[in-house]
Amino acid sequence: MSKLTVAIIGFGRAGKRFYQALTSAPANELYEIVAIIDANATAISGINAIPCYSCIEEALLEHKPSTVVLSVNEEQHYEVLEIVVKFSSIKSIICEKPLTKTLEELLKIKPLLSPIKTTVNFCERYSRIVEDGLTWLKAHAPTVTRIEFSWGKYRVKDPRPTMGVLSEISHALDLSFLFSLQYEPTFKVVSANTTHSDFSISGDRIDDSVSLLALINDIPLVGRSSFVLPYRERVFILYARSADGRDTYQLQFNFDNPRWDDDQLTVYKVAPLGGKREVLLSKNYRSDELDASLRHIKKLSDYLVDVWNASHQPEHVHKYADFNDAERIQVALAELDASSVSMEKLQLFRELV
Repeated sequence: MSKLTVAIIGFGRAGKRFYQALTSAPANELYEIVAIIDANATAISGINAIPCYSCIEEALLEHKPSTVVLSVNEEQHYEVLEIVVKFSSIKSIICEKPLTKTLEELLKIKPLLSPIKTTVNFCERYSRIVEDGLTWLKAHAPTVTRIEFSWGKYRVKDPRPTMGVLSEISHALDLSFLFSLQYEPTFKVVSANTTHSDFSISGDRIDDSVSLLALINDIPLVGRSSFVLPYRERVFILYARSADGRDTYQLQFNFDNPRWDDDQLTVYKVAPLGGKREVLLSKNYRSDELDASLRHIKKLSDYLVDVWNASHQPEHVHKYADFNDAERIQVALAELDASSVSMEKLQLFRELV
C-alpha cells in the first residue's frame, strides 16, 4: 500500500488534531508524516522524532512531501499557499476551512492551485447523520423547501486569532449547499446583519455574530452564527415536502453535542393540523462507542482516508469539499460580508487604562 508523505504546516489545536488522526488507524497506514512546521519552536519540540521546522521552505525542500496539511490560522492561509504552490513535489493540499480569508485571495491563488488536488476540511460532511439524511432524502425523494441553522460556540478571548464569525458560518453554508440537492447551487443574500465587538484577541472590531436570510436557488435559507454563545451549538434543520405534496417532513440534525462526534438525527412527519410530529427515523451516534484512538477525531480520520482513496482509486466517489466547493463557499461569504448591515462596535470589556 503506497503511503502519501505529508508535512503538517501549523501545529496549534487543528494541527495537533490532524497529527492525532494521521498517526491513528486507519490513516497511519496511508500517510507518513515527514515534517512538522510551526513558527513556535516550543509547540513542535519532541514530536516522536519527526523532523520539526520553523521554516516552510526548508522543510519542503528537504523532504519533498507529496501532501501538505495546512492548519495555520485562516488569516495565514494565503501566504502559506503562495509558498506551497512553488514546490513541484506537492500533489495534494489538505486545508482547514475556509481555503482563504477572502475571495480576492482565492481568485489570486486559483490559477496556481489548478494542478494540485485541493480539499478543504468541512468535517461535518463525514458525520454519519449526514450520510443518513442524504440516504433518507434519496429514498423518499421529497422537495427541500426550507433550510435553517444555528451554529456557534464560545470563543470570547480565546488565545487563537480569528478572522471572525464568517469562518464559523462556513460549516453551515457548506451543509446548506450539500442538502439543497442542487448540482450547481446558487446563493443570493436577501438580508443579513453582522455584529462586531472586542470579543477576540485579534482586534476590537471583529465580527462575532451574523444572521442571514438567503436563497439557495429557490430554497429559503435562514441562519445564525455566533462566537459569543455560552456553549457549542450546531443545529441544522431541513423542511421538505413529499412528491405528491401531501406530507411535510422536518429533518433535525444536531452535531457534536455534547462532544465532538456525538451526533443525532431525527426525521419527523409534521401534521398539517396542530403540527404534531411523528418520528420516522431516529439516529444517535456517540463518540464513546468509537475506538479510543478515534474518539472525537472520527470525521477527520474519514476525511483523510477519503483523500487517500481519491488519490489512489480513479473510480472513487469522494465526499470531501474540493476546490469548486471551497470557491462556492468563498463567494457566498463575500456576498454575505458585502450585504450585511453592520452594527457599531459592541464593547464587551472595559478599556484598560
